[in-house]
Amino acid sequence: MITYHSDRHGFNNPDSIWSSDEISFITIGDSFTHGDCVNQNNAIASNLRLFTNKQGLNLGMGGNGP
Repeated sequence: MITYHSDRHGFNNPDSIWSSDEISFITIGDSFTHGDCVNQNNAIASNLRLFTNKQGLNLGMGGNGP
């Protein structure tokens, strides 16, 4: 079982992202975007943050459909 600590709005982000002065990208979508069944650092938005060195929000949520 994979668990994560959601941000203050229930999304799969580090909570500190909401205090950022600049958001460079937002990901939206279903459970693939949300990061179901992977560790938080393996979610799409986490990888984009790592590879681009920019702040981004993951607004994906399972059950929304693609």
